[in-house]
Amino acid sequence: MLSNRPGRKRPIADAGRAFKSKGMDLFVLLHDPPETGRVKVLGLYSSVTLAEAAIERARVLPGFIDAPDSFTIHRYDVDKDHWPRGFVHL
Repeated sequence: MLSNRPGRKRPIADAGRAFKSKGMDLFVLLHDPPETGRVKVLGLYSSVTLAEAAIERARVLPGFIDAPDSFTIHRYDVDKDHWPRGFVHL
């Protein structure tokens, strides 16, 4: 089940179908300063607008303030493989 809170009784698989059936994409907010090589996932959002608002909130926080232009937003389709061919080590 998704949650033990009242009113949330759909299995996780059903929740994914409901999310996709609304035609929504998933927007992933990352912070990736080039000098560190460390990517941080700040959150997953249902719209670009919400992800952009999260950038504004995070931009003034310790750590993020040192690299305020290292935020990126990536759109993902739900229920789709995003590495279908694997990867190679370089």
